[in-house]
Amino acid sequence: ATAVPTPAPALTSGQRALQHVRYLAETIGSRPAGSAQERAAADYIETQLRSYGYAVERQNFPFPYFIDRGARLVVQAPQPEELHPLTMGLSAAGRVEVPIASVGLARPQDLPQGGLRGRIALIQRGETTFDEKIAAVVRAGAAGAIIFNNASGNFRGRLSQLASIPVVSISQDE
Repeated sequence: ATAVPTPAPALTSGQRALQHVRYLAETIGSRPAGSAQERAAADYIETQLRSYGYAVERQNFPFPYFIDRGARLVVQAPQPEELHPLTMGLSAAGRVEVPIASVGLARPQDLPQGGLRGRIALIQRGETTFDEKIAAVVRAGAAGAIIFNNASGNFRGRLSQLASIPVVSISQDE
C-alpha cells in the first residue's frame, strides 16, 4: 500500500494574519522610522499586497525625528567646570566651542546690537516659547543655545521643529 500524504488544512484568514504579524515582529523586529528594518517591513508588506492583486504605490514624505545621544557642556573659564545639560528635543547635533553671551529671555530688546555670531546664547526660560527663543538667537547668528531653568532643577524641553543649532537645557543653579 502506498501512503498518500494528507494535505495541510488551509489557513484561516486569522491564521494568515498572525503569520504576517509574527514575521514583522519576530523576523524583522523593531522598525524605527528611516531604519533598514522599516524598509524591510515596507518591502514585505508591498510584496504581500501585490501577491493578493493590489496595485501598490509608495508615498515618501518627510518625517523629522530626534534621537538623544546625550550632551556634554564644559565651561572653560574662569575655571573648567562640567555641567549637566539635557538635550532639547529636536535640537541639532554638533560640537560648539565658542564664548557664551547672556541674552536674558531672548526677546528682541535682550539681544546684543552686534548679534551673536560666534557665540552660544545663554537664555533664561520663561515668557516666550522655546521655538521663539531659538528663532530669535538663530536670526542673531548664534552657534548654539543653552536655556537655563527659571526654577530649581533642570527640565527636559522639546522644540516643535528641528533646530538649526544645538540646544541644551541646564538647571537654574548651574
